[in-house]
Amino acid sequence: MPITQREATKIVDVSQEYLPLERLKELFVRLDEEVGKKSEDASLRECLAMMRLLVDPPIPPAPYWLWTAWYVLVVVHYVLVLGVGLSFILLPFLASWYIALPLMTFIVFFSSTRVECQLTNLENVMRKRLGLRRIGGFVGHYMVKPLRRLGRLRSK
Repeated sequence: MPITQREATKIVDVSQEYLPLERLKELFVRLDEEVGKKSEDASLRECLAMMRLLVDPPIPPAPYWLWTAWYVLVVVHYVLVLGVGLSFILLPFLASWYIALPLMTFIVFFSSTRVECQLTNLENVMRKRLGLRRIGGFVGHYMVKPLRRLGRLRSK
C-alpha cells in the first residue's frame, strides 16, 4: 500500500525532532539517491521521493554563470590539491629542515584525516543548485575514480 502525503509529512516532522533540517535533507537526499532510485519496490521509491521533496523542494534552473563558477571552482581546487602535493615533494629540498618538517607533518595530517573541506562543501552546494549529484570528496571523485576507470579499461 503506497504511503500518503500526510504520512510522509508526519515522518518528516518526527525526524526533525532528532535531526536538524540540514542533516535531515542530506539523509533523505542520500536515501533517495542510493536506495529509492535503485529499488524495485515502487512504493519505497515513491515514499523516499516524497520525503525528499518535503525537506528539499525542487529549485528553479540554475543561471548559466553558475556553471562557469563551478568549473572555475573545480580548476582552482585541482590546482590547490596538486600544489599541496608538489610542495610536499619539494619542501625538503627548498627549505630548512626546521621549516620543512612541520609543514610536511601538517600536509600529511591534513591529507590523511577526514577533514571537512570548505571548497568541497561549496562545490556540493553548487552541484545541488546545478542539479548534479553531490560528491564525497574532491580527490576521490576527480582523481581516484578516473584512475580506477582507466585501470579497468586497460585490463579489458
